[in-house]
Amino acid sequence: MRTIKRYSNRKLYDTEDKRYITLDQIAELVRDGQDIRVVDNQSGEDLTTVTLSQILLEQEKRKEGKLPKSFFMSLIQRSSNSIGDFMRKNVLQYFDSTLLSEETIEENVDELVRTGELPQEEAKQLKDEIRERTQSFRERLDELIEARVQDLLKSLNIPTKSEVESLKERLAELNRLVDELAAQRERVD
Repeated sequence: MRTIKRYSNRKLYDTEDKRYITLDQIAELVRDGQDIRVVDNQSGEDLTTVTLSQILLEQEKRKEGKLPKSFFMSLIQRSSNSIGDFMRKNVLQYFDSTLLSEETIEENVDELVRTGELPQEEAKQLKDEIRERTQSFRERLDELIEARVQDLLKSLNIPTKSEVESLKERLAELNRLVDELAAQRERVD
């Protein structure tokens, strides 16, 4: 896990690369599948969620975000006074929905349209965005799982599938050479 320290002057410092880093650079790390943790330099308090929220806010400010306005309005309307409760009840629920089947997601969005909470045009955009993010999430998850499995196999000194295949190819080549040598020996005898 990559640790980012946040100083009292709000600067962020990447302890792995040993340099200052911006919110945009942190966003890029997350998009690349890096697991990050942001901590307050003095207290050690975990500021990861706050920092990720800042990244989303900045993206929305620059019009890079693709989430419809009604999504944020709905989050705020249904939220409690506690930021923690708000995150648990709404934002985490939204991200958990990326793990649901696309059919279930479409049913939920269609229900929002039927109840008048979401216009049809925004519903289509939301469905497209959720499909895109779900696919991207699955791809990143597959990559992370594959990397973790490879690391685990390596740490346990267990050969990977590609290493076993390579050994099979080398063994086949050795068998071919042995057969050639045996054939040559028979001709000599």
